[in-house]
Amino acid sequence: MDRYREAAKTWAALEEMKDEEMAEARAKFKEEHPDYKSAFKPIRIKKEEFPEVPREPKGTAGLSQSELFAKLRAEFPKVTVHTHSEDPIEDVVAAIPADCPLEVLVEPEDYLPMVKFLKENQDFDMDYLIDITAIDYDDHFDMVTMLRSIGKGHKLFLSVQLKKDFSISEEKRPTALLATIDSVSSLYPGAEIKEREVYDMFGINFKGHPDQRRIFLDKDFVGYPLRKDFTHSEIIRRPV
Repeated sequence: MDRYREAAKTWAALEEMKDEEMAEARAKFKEEHPDYKSAFKPIRIKKEEFPEVPREPKGTAGLSQSELFAKLRAEFPKVTVHTHSEDPIEDVVAAIPADCPLEVLVEPEDYLPMVKFLKENQDFDMDYLIDITAIDYDDHFDMVTMLRSIGKGHKLFLSVQLKKDFSISEEKRPTALLATIDSVSSLYPGAEIKEREVYDMFGINFKGHPDQRRIFLDKDFVGYPLRKDFTHSEIIRRPV
């Protein structure tokens, strides 16, 4: 039984019943009060004309996108950004809007050293961890760590592509940890909770995490709900 379709039918029937009852009530009231006229009279409100306020361009805070990228690439030469353009990577970065955070692609082995560098280097001073999340693709995860400098104001998002471990048998894969990355909880205490969320939902292992265990689901829950391979007997799939 498709519970969504059954619920939609029930709801439509209730709406139809309500419309019929209201129509009968209106007809009965009109019959009993043929001379009734509503005392309500709508009043048209004249809109005030306000002067147009010129929009000020949003100012940038801290280092620009190009400065962030150049300084980071000087320390980590393999860092790059998503692009399908054949233009030089520096031109691609320069074209990113000022109010859009710069997202860079990071090699897994550079991830922990880069986060440490970004936090401790005075030019970056990325002292605030905004979030850590992940996206599941067929053959890999994209894990995104979002950092900000409270004092300087600039933001930087680090995207790490984690290849899935396909040496695990297909029947065991939905309940297995398919990728591993270094924990940054030693640098940002708040990362301990963020990494547990990603572990709980995606089954990504954080090496060096002090207390890696589920945070939302029961410890004996089977599988990782935000993965494409997750299945559950209570899942109701919407009709296509």
